[in-house]
Amino acid sequence: MSSSARPTDTLRLRSRLVAKPSRLQPVLEPVGPAGPWPRLRPATAKTLANRDRWSLLSIRAFDVVVSLVGLVVLFPVMLAVAIAIKLDSPGPVLYGSPRIGQRRTMFRAWKFRSMWTGADAELAALLARDPAARREFETFHKLRRDPRLTPVGAVIRRTSLDELPQLFNVLIGEMSIVGPRPKLLRDAEVFGPALVHVLRVKPGLTGLWQVSGRNRLPIRDQIALDLQYARTRTLAGDLRICAKTLVQIWNPGKHGAY
Repeated sequence: MSSSARPTDTLRLRSRLVAKPSRLQPVLEPVGPAGPWPRLRPATAKTLANRDRWSLLSIRAFDVVVSLVGLVVLFPVMLAVAIAIKLDSPGPVLYGSPRIGQRRTMFRAWKFRSMWTGADAELAALLARDPAARREFETFHKLRRDPRLTPVGAVIRRTSLDELPQLFNVLIGEMSIVGPRPKLLRDAEVFGPALVHVLRVKPGLTGLWQVSGRNRLPIRDQIALDLQYARTRTLAGDLRICAKTLVQIWNPGKHGAY
């Protein structure tokens, strides 16, 4: 969603994506404009528009270069992961997860399959019988000991190798190298009104919350970091996040990956 969106657009998105008030409403209420968007003098508005245009162009150029180089350099790794998945468990190598993209467009975020087929039913049964697991999932939207993961899946999840196919999403413009985490449909209820601000930018392969604690962060902190990134995005900031991501790849457990 562009920065020129009006409050009516916010209300329209709320009605389409939010089925009922978010449980985090008290936390998120101060976020976003409380009234009409500020009016800028023509000269100021033009300067900001030009600055945004060049920023977007530079970030897109960065995305294309990094995704192309990554696909070429990491092809042997991706091939090895694909073979390991095929030998480890029955099912497809890739999984396309429906996500909400920039400006509310739906797309499939591609990942290496890390779960058994029929894993969602197993998760539902676990959460129904285990209150502790249910509380953990509601707080973090992840389980430290996830029964859905295959042996190979547990490894590629921990090392983030499962997300390498999303370089294709970046190359065709559905995602960016850095951005908020791609949102599931169920996230619309959890994010509430904050989602309209997060969707102003493309979702990313890595992002601010991933390098700020990752799965150790409760969902409310993840939302706050996504909002912070969407409001302050710059190419220099993306480069810093990329550098931190590379550091975390070498020691994933220390930084909350599981």
